[in-house]
Order: sequence, then structure tokens, then C-alpha cells
Amino acid sequence: MVFTVLGGGLFVHALIPTIPLPVAFGLAAVLSSTDPIAVSAIARRVPMPPLVMQVLEGESLLNDASGLVCFKLALAAMLAGSFSVQIAVLDFVWLAAGGVATGVGLTLLPTALKNAAARLRGRRAGHRS
Repeated sequence: MVFTVLGGGLFVHALIPTIPLPVAFGLAAVLSSTDPIAVSAIARRVPMPPLVMQVLEGESLLNDASGLVCFKLALAAMLAGSFSVQIAVLDFVWLAAGGVATGVGLTLLPTALKNAAARLRGRRAGHRS
């Protein structure tokens, strides 16, 4: 996704030099991300194992998130008038780690609640017998 934004931004800027580079990168970030719903709709027409479908949907969601981060960085560069690769990489890693932590938390919490409810139901069922 990042390479697509870089290539698209450079292409737009080369095509229309009056567009500032940060604006071109922002435009490329908006246009480059894939729609997870469209990926699912297209992939459902072809017989595919469920695991492959999950990977494709997850990858398109990751691309979507990467596009949003690239857009945020392009907007910040446009407003600040400067760009730092180090800050951009750290920001991207921080947001990716936060997304992974949120995803893991939102997966583990319902699983823990389901397991606790199953244990509780099992104990209650044991007392009735």
C-alpha cells in the first residue's frame, strides 16, 4: 500500500506538476486503498477455501488502514510544510501495533466471556443432576 501511494503520488505530481507532492500523495492514498466489501463480493464468485477468504478480507482491511495512515501523513506534511521519514515510520508502527492490540483484545475478551459462561453453565448443570 505504501509503495502504491508513493508511486501514485509521484505519478500524479509528474502528470500535473502544479499539484504539490504532499497533496499528490494524499490523493494517491485515498484512491489506492481497496474496499474490503468489494474484495469479498468479487472473491465469493469463485470457489475459495474459507481461510483464503479470511486472509483476503484481512489483507484488504490492512490496506484500508494503511491508506488512512498514509493520508494522515500526507495531510500532516502538507500542513507542516515538511516531512520526516523517521516520524512517519514510528507513527505507522505505533498505529499498527495499536490496531493489532485492539484486534487481539476484541478477540480475547469475547472468547474469555464465552468460556466463563460455559464453565458457569457446566457447574450449574452439574448441581441439578
